[in-house]
Formats: sequence, C-alpha cells, structure tokens
Amino acid sequence: MSKSHVDANYRFIAANQEVNTRIAQRHQALALYVTLVVSLLAALVALKPGEPSSKLPVEWLVMGFPVASICLTFLNYKAERSITNLRHFLATLERLEDAHLHLPSYNTDPRWARSANKARRSRIMPVRYWWLPPMP
Repeated sequence: MSKSHVDANYRFIAANQEVNTRIAQRHQALALYVTLVVSLLAALVALKPGEPSSKLPVEWLVMGFPVASICLTFLNYKAERSITNLRHFLATLERLEDAHLHLPSYNTDPRWARSANKARRSRIMPVRYWWLPPMP
C-alpha cells in the first residue's frame, strides 16, 4: 500500500469521525431546544395568577419561544452545511484513482447518495431561508 493510500485512509477516517460528531451536535441542539421549550411551558404554567390584579411577566416568557426556535434553526443549518461539506470531501477521497468504479462507494454512487440526501433533508414542512444561499 502506497503512502498516498495510507494518508487518504487516515483523512477518510478523520472526516467520518467529524461527520459523526456533527450529527451528535445536531442531536444535542434538538435536545437543548426541547428542554428550553418544556422549561418555558413549565414556567408559564407555574406563573398562573393567584390574584386577578397580579402582573405576570408573560411577555418576557413568550419571547423565549421564537428565540429558541431561531437558535435551533441556525444550529441545524450550521450542522447541515458542515455535514454536506464533509460528505463532498469524503466523495472526493472515494474517487481517488477511480476507486469508486470497482469498490462500493456510499458518497459517490447516486443510488445511495440521492436517498441519503433526501432522508437528511426531509422535513414535514420544507423550510426556506430567503437570507441564506441554497444548499448544494
């Protein structure tokens, strides 16, 4: 095995580990979002007025929902862009010396890459961010 194959192998392993890390970060962001929303709902329930004249800080708590949603959106977008860039890098490594022609290749074979991209990007409602460039 030549030195370039060994270097490419180590880079491939490192990129795969980075993809796994980014996926774990995306899951942690979702868990954080769920925790924040449940905490805000618990605070709203706990602050029921005991007296009709008591003033509640509901307007401050209500602002927490869109802020938490925007944070989740940006964290998810950042993780998705990182995963996309890393998968392009992995596909480039899989194409070294035409290895993708005689070895199975998850990132370069359209049969698998297309379904993987569709599964990663599927949402109940498609979200379009007019201020961000489209993802490749």
